[in-house]
Amino acid sequence: METEREFEYCMVGNIVEQHYFGQDKKIRQGTKHFRGGAKVYIFPEFGGCGHEKIRVIGLPRKSYKTINIIIPTKLITNVRVKKIYQPDLKRIIAESFYYSRRKEETGELEEITSFAEFINQYSKEHSTDTVSRSIQDTVMTE
Repeated sequence: METEREFEYCMVGNIVEQHYFGQDKKIRQGTKHFRGGAKVYIFPEFGGCGHEKIRVIGLPRKSYKTINIIIPTKLITNVRVKKIYQPDLKRIIAESFYYSRRKEETGELEEITSFAEFINQYSKEHSTDTVSRSIQDTVMTE
């Protein structure tokens, strides 16, 4: 019989502050659903296509109830592993295929941390968050 921990490990990230959107490369703040910098809990359930999109849970712009949606991975930055103590999130994490499989294995924390590093690297390689650098370059040249 396995004893229940008082916490669960989960990847947590932030939504990019600004990014280019559309063919006209308009600057957008955050995403349609989340403000820039919003904290999201990451659930890498669907690994198809190299994790181009990923499932997240977080507080949206226009509500106080959490939402569960799939967004492009490149819109998430600063991914790290945190201990989650909230009962509702612990239940969702326990039901998650990704986290439940990692919990069964030894080296759970190392494996989740490794995947968090992968997401950070992916976000840097496919980043659309070059707005701040472009604006700074424009200001410095003027």
